[in-house]
Amino acid sequence: MNHFYADYMNEALRHGHRMITPIFMLTHNSLTHRHLLPE
Repeated sequence: MNHFYADYMNEALRHGHRMITPIFMLTHNSLTHRHLLPE
């Protein structure tokens, strides 16, 4: 999970913040909600 996350961030930096930020925010929110919800 951490390796994937690091690779994702590297791609985000490579392609530019303006395009990636909305996707990152959606992904971050999705992951956060997933952690908050009971299994």
